[in-house]
Amino acid sequence: MVVDKSMAYLKTTVSGLAKDGCFICNFDGAPGDLRTRLELDPTVRVFAVDASGISLKSLGKEIPNTPILGGLVRATEVVALDSVGKVLGERFKGTLQTANAEALRLGYEGVKSG
Repeated sequence: MVVDKSMAYLKTTVSGLAKDGCFICNFDGAPGDLRTRLELDPTVRVFAVDASGISLKSLGKEIPNTPILGGLVRATEVVALDSVGKVLGERFKGTLQTANAEALRLGYEGVKSG
């Protein structure tokens, strides 16, 4: 998973990525563009989520951690979105909790695969 959008096209971000692996990136373009530019194996699952844009919208600043977490939940289905939301609710309160809940949801809904 790449949280820093400036690293999206760096081949070092995918060095060691296994065939049949999963690549999730903070990226506002098409996942196919990432696949091509990074010369990813066709078996690698590629997901893009505009976590920076989502964080600007929901949090008012570029803090892409929560939206990319939503993307991770959607791409891997390892844990339920509600479970992550509950943990965020315990960590944040008030408007910060509301903003992070929205960032998580938008990250989850905004995932593009390809």
